[in-house]
Parts: sequence; structure tokens; C-alpha cells
Amino acid sequence: MKNLFLYRQKTLARKLVEGILVWAVERQVPKRRILELYLNCIEFGPEIYGIKKAAAVYFGQLPADLNPVEATYIMNLKPDPPYGYRNWRRRRTTQQFIRRLEQVKTRLLDREWVTPEDAEIMVPEILWDRAAPVRR
Repeated sequence: MKNLFLYRQKTLARKLVEGILVWAVERQVPKRRILELYLNCIEFGPEIYGIKKAAAVYFGQLPADLNPVEATYIMNLKPDPPYGYRNWRRRRTTQQFIRRLEQVKTRLLDREWVTPEDAEIMVPEILWDRAAPVRR
């Protein structure tokens, strides 16, 4: 709500208005739509706003075509997208990303959304099995 409708100044009044907005929107808008709106307005790197642009910049594809490792990388850019973008440019994998990827693999396996064989090849190194990112 704050990204779409409110000013950036952090005050108690803004927090109150934000809470009321969230309550009102959650009563009228399905959660999937709220998530879609959120993913289409947040920052994923310098001048990279929205999941569609993030998928294109980082992996040259549409969000629906991302594999689980790529999707996890984009998700892991929060809360510091410029830092994540610098790591991407340097082709560096952080320990935080490796831990997050393991959590995602475990959840996908628990829900049987991937096979053990598919989970085994979900490794950070596949992020770099492509050409270096284009300089912007």
C-alpha cells in the first residue's frame, strides 16, 4: 500500500493510514491479485521495477519461464535490490542466497512440486551457465 498510495515519510499517521488501506483492500481484492500488484511495482535493482522487467534483465525471459533457481534469485533480491544487482553483475553467489535456495528446494520437495532428481540439480552454479549480463 505504501508503495502505491502513500508518501515515503515514516510517521505514525502514515502507518495508521497504511493499516486502514490494507484492511480495506484485503476485503475487496483477492490475495493473488494483491501479490501481482506488489510484484509489478517493487524494485528489483537500479531502474528495474516489476517482475517482468526483472526476469528480462536478469535472465532474458518472462517470469513464467523462470526455473526455480532463477525465481529464487529474483525473490532473494529483496530487501536490498542494488546489492543483489551488484552481485549479479559480479556473478557472485552469497551464502544468504544458498541458504534461501535450500529452503525453497525443501518446500518444493515437501509439496512434491519437484522430484528429488530435479531438486538435486537446483544449484546456484546454473545461474552462471549463460552469457554475462548486458551492461546497462
